[in-house]
Amino acid sequence: MATGGRGSVAVELSKSWRLLWNLINNRSLPEAEDSFPKLGALDLFNLDPFSQLSLELAYVEFKERFVNSAKANPDKLKAIKKSVRWNSEVGNLPLLVSECPAWVSYAEKMTGEEVFPFMSQVKSPQQLFAKLIKYKAFEATQVPLSQEIAQKIKVVCIMPCFDKKLEATRPTLSLAKGQIVVPEVDTVLATHELFTLFKEQ
Repeated sequence: MATGGRGSVAVELSKSWRLLWNLINNRSLPEAEDSFPKLGALDLFNLDPFSQLSLELAYVEFKERFVNSAKANPDKLKAIKKSVRWNSEVGNLPLLVSECPAWVSYAEKMTGEEVFPFMSQVKSPQQLFAKLIKYKAFEATQVPLSQEIAQKIKVVCIMPCFDKKLEATRPTLSLAKGQIVVPEVDTVLATHELFTLFKEQ
């Protein structure tokens, strides 16, 4: 974890993290959190609020599509409610929502452009967190922001799935401010990778 970095922890890791940490060090999770500064992290965040935010944004997205469909095509909307077929003429319903990068990649490869209009535009909790943190960090810089300074602000996510690494490297998940472009998430560590770092301390 780079110096000056922010760390995020997926909610799903809590139980396994506590168990593994106790087995390795016979210490509690609060003590484990004290080890993060040794890895160069300034802060540690739980992604639970961002998971809730992601769900709420997905609900808003669905509601907007549904309402717009009802206004524009009331008859077709009634028809699609009774059908499982996709209909881009009726507000791109149904709305497909998943934060699993493997599912998104599978859908893209197997169906191509046909599925794109129906996929939710809401970011995953990982990406929502990273984008917010970096924007706030950019605003807090005491000197004019440059590409070099922006690249020193690192966000590292600790996630239970290796596919979250693929998500973080998607070119579309970058943060741009003027001419400055950086990835929203710089690094994703799987649970066992984190414990390997702890054991090496």
